[in-house]
Amino acid sequence: MINRLLKLSIAFIYASGLIFRKKETLVVLCYHEVTAQQKQNFIRQLDILKNKTQPVFADAPFLESTTLQRVAVTFDDGFANLLENAFPAMKERNIPATIFIPSACLGKEPSWLKYTNHENEHEMLMSEQQLKEISEQILIGSHSFSHADLTNESVDVKNELIQSKQHLETLLKKEITLLAFPYGRSNEVSRNIAKNLGFKRVFNADPILEESDFFMGRVDVSPDDWKIEFHLKILGAYAWLPKAFLLKRKIKEKLNVKF
Repeated sequence: MINRLLKLSIAFIYASGLIFRKKETLVVLCYHEVTAQQKQNFIRQLDILKNKTQPVFADAPFLESTTLQRVAVTFDDGFANLLENAFPAMKERNIPATIFIPSACLGKEPSWLKYTNHENEHEMLMSEQQLKEISEQILIGSHSFSHADLTNESVDVKNELIQSKQHLETLLKKEITLLAFPYGRSNEVSRNIAKNLGFKRVFNADPILEESDFFMGRVDVSPDDWKIEFHLKILGAYAWLPKAFLLKRKIKEKLNVKF
């Protein structure tokens, strides 16, 4: 709670312009699930987006001058609860949705959460058939083949991405050009492999220092976010986070401490 309040306070100061604020050309939100209990909160967030921003797909041009802040709503993993609790409300409001799928996990429980006691440990991912049925209205990208950590040296990154891309393209009969890195982590090696395989844009889970048309950060959001918290996130007021992460890393290195 203290950490959340601290982030909120800094975001508020950042949004006010009292400290340097970078103009965000495209804010990308990162959701995971939307449960039945969260549905009404999520709908309230959609109404805010509809009224305050210009919602776009996650492949929208990176640099574009618009009157309203452009915001892309993305979902990692492809939990089946989105089919009832998220996508119908988004379609009703004409808000585009982008989802990132670990294709080997379709129709299964999330294997990467097994034995973790995570709240989504037993939430089912949508099936291949369900994904096909929504693929005409929703932009679909890769989340690797098996939800592997692509920064792990023991993982065959190229194979993970090739299998995922081929599986989804065969299933959906369309080109897959977007990738969200599992666990929100990437490195130069994994990004270069993704580019060489034909991915046009890749995403980390958190904001990054230097965004480009190819490599972008996102902002983690939840239907349970406070209203002011959500407002600040869609304004790009959490763009200060990577600078804080970098400063923390430098302090740790200088002091040789763990925290």
